[in-house]
Amino acid sequence: METVRRVGPLALGAAALLILILWMAGSFDRGRIEPGSLEARQGEPIPEHTLPVREEAQTTWYEAVGTVRSRVQTTVASQLTGQILDVLVEAGDQVREGQALAYLDSREYTARMEQARSALLSAQAERELAATAHDRFKGLFEKKAVTLEQLESTEARRKQADAAVSVAEQKVEEAQTLLGYTTLHSPMNGVVADRLVEPGDLAYPGKALLVLHDPEDLRLEANVREGLISRIRSQMAEGRDVEVHLSAIERSVRGRITEIMPSADPVSRSFLVKVSLPRTAGVYPGMFGKLRCELDPRPAILIPESAVVRVGQLATVRVRQDARWERRFVTLGSTQDGKVEVLSGLREGEEIGWD
Repeated sequence: METVRRVGPLALGAAALLILILWMAGSFDRGRIEPGSLEARQGEPIPEHTLPVREEAQTTWYEAVGTVRSRVQTTVASQLTGQILDVLVEAGDQVREGQALAYLDSREYTARMEQARSALLSAQAERELAATAHDRFKGLFEKKAVTLEQLESTEARRKQADAAVSVAEQKVEEAQTLLGYTTLHSPMNGVVADRLVEPGDLAYPGKALLVLHDPEDLRLEANVREGLISRIRSQMAEGRDVEVHLSAIERSVRGRITEIMPSADPVSRSFLVKVSLPRTAGVYPGMFGKLRCELDPRPAILIPESAVVRVGQLATVRVRQDARWERRFVTLGSTQDGKVEVLSGLREGEEIGWD
């Protein structure tokens, strides 16, 4: 009985060791599928179409992500300090150059204007009196009724009155300009991109109130890694168009490189590249885009998409194996013009088929 008790744990330990060895050898991993392996079932039907596997020159692309922005964007700010009485536009509104956008409290500047006009009227009246006195003394001087000193005194008074009128006119013009600043006008034709204030807010010089942009003049701003910037500069110098893919409308357009920042970002080691875009319906500032840069071709195995059978995330192709056809799992890459790149699972010289 004691012998049985000793043998029991030893047998259990040996069985556990055997299971561990079989597990490490992969005996229990039958569900794992490697690229290039054959499915268990055999005898695939003869395909209608066959094609020998060959390597082809594959054009590769580098995609630099970027953002669509308006080339012309203006921030509207006040040149005065004052309370905002009314904002006449909302985000998304079309505006034209010179259109009123907002009003500031103008009472202080209206009072300054009235004071300046009153001072101008007083100065003009003084100038008329001085001119009349000078003309009268000039006639008396010709009759020898007044002295030269008296005539010169009236002439000096007339000149002082003329100078006072000039100063008063400048103050009226200045007050009129300040009063004009209480109405904010659009500096361009465009669209209100953002409204940053509401009536009752305080406006002051430098504070952004509205943001305007031109939706008809857009560009993509993308960061291109430093290793490709020489190629981008060459394309810019040659005036060659580049491809820009706009994901939101699922469309690619051709653009022209207009500007490359002269220094790289020290963190990302990339250069900011700006590409002008053609007028395209459905494209707005802030959208996502990709600048596609063509790289040197490389050898790749390309097969028709119709030759691939997909089940979930798995992909198989029918491959000739001696005298019969088998299913083989493959790893796929990018797709272009109806062909898909096979990264692993096929070799040059083999033959594939499909119906």
